[in-house]
Amino acid sequence: MFCQQNNFLTRLIVLTLLFLIHFTTSINSAYAASKTKAKPETIDIKARYLLLDEKKGINKFQGDVYFKKGTLTINADTVTLYYHGKKLTKVLIYGSPADVQHYPDNEAKVQSQAKEMEYLVAEDRLTLKGQAFVVQGDDHFSGETIEYDTRQRTITAAGNQSKTVNSKDSQPKRRVHVIIGPKKETKN
Repeated sequence: MFCQQNNFLTRLIVLTLLFLIHFTTSINSAYAASKTKAKPETIDIKARYLLLDEKKGINKFQGDVYFKKGTLTINADTVTLYYHGKKLTKVLIYGSPADVQHYPDNEAKVQSQAKEMEYLVAEDRLTLKGQAFVVQGDDHFSGETIEYDTRQRTITAAGNQSKTVNSKDSQPKRRVHVIIGPKKETKN
């Protein structure tokens, strides 16, 4: 049973990582062209503020950010891309919460939400922080923090570890929560 759950969680996080990678490589057309031979898709980005600083290698979109490319949609407060030369090194997505949706080929929609999402390209590490969750079809995975290391193929998730104090502002401790929906029968 644990093995089946672990395979599901790995697949779910990999799908989330794949659409974030797809998103990040799409911004810089030269970088995207070197990574894929797929037909280029139109990228639609809307924000209230834009900062493109070539010297510092920062592209920052802020204020009601909307990003759409193919079946990938991102709604966030801020999206910041960090480059070293023309090579993308890091992506930060912030929101209250930030919402990322993707419809991978022949798969159910994948939706991720968190207050902060960070992807470190060189480390192949994706971290979702702050009421993080990932949903695909009937399957749900949530926790305060979800981290996926694609090289080591490890998933780490944690609930809220802060101590509860008798106050209206404090949050109760939350645990990691996994819901695995029934397997759909496939016809051969």
